[in-house]
Amino acid sequence: IHYFAEFSNTEPLSQTGRQALVLRQEFVAAYPENEVTPKVERLVERDERRLAKTLALRRVRAGENALEADQSDLALHQSRAAKNFLAAYPDEHARLRKRAARLEARSLAALERQHTLLARSLEANATSDSTLASELADVRFGDVDAQTLQRVAAEVESSAEVVASAQSALESA
Repeated sequence: IHYFAEFSNTEPLSQTGRQALVLRQEFVAAYPENEVTPKVERLVERDERRLAKTLALRRVRAGENALEADQSDLALHQSRAAKNFLAAYPDEHARLRKRAARLEARSLAALERQHTLLARSLEANATSDSTLASELADVRFGDVDAQTLQRVAAEVESSAEVVASAQSALESA
């Protein structure tokens, strides 16, 4: 029970506050000419700012958890969603806005690292000339397996002639 009480107290607009916001919005819509409507409208405006902060804070927390779990793309999405919630109130919530911006920057950096690692893992190192010459000699003299033949065919520009002669050498062997 204490956990739930603590959790609801850490948000700018609690669950009961959100319920009250909806009821106030319904009241303003139903009774726009009522004498208490201006006061209720001020409460609605205050609570809408708090709701934006609550939703942005949840997104930032989710993004930080995603970043810790190496889900940089999700963290980036959450940081941008938090910034979108705060965009309606540019003069408020400066600390949370900075926190969301830092999360976005860290997410982008993590994504860049992931892309760099992925690009490195896809790099192909060219076969040295001496190795290629040795493999070609093996092909020409029939001392080759199918895997080597496929690799040589992929690396040599004029591979059609080499592969044809190698295949005939393999067939005759």
